[in-house]
Amino acid sequence: MRINNILIFLALALTLLLGTIVTINSSSVNEKIGDGACSGVNQGCSDDTDCCSGLRCQMVPQKFFGKCV
Repeated sequence: MRINNILIFLALALTLLLGTIVTINSSSVNEKIGDGACSGVNQGCSDDTDCCSGLRCQMVPQKFFGKCV
């Protein structure tokens, strides 16, 4: 009976681990493709593709991000 409990626990742990890996991979893919949302005026961005149509990303001095202008 004790071995069965250990096997069940290991199976659950493995399932959770695999689920976490799949979730991390799919979220990074979505980030690259983009979710359709864009940043408006004065909202944060990392490059021009983050900003809505007609806006560009202006980097903030001494920071690793910018704002859409």
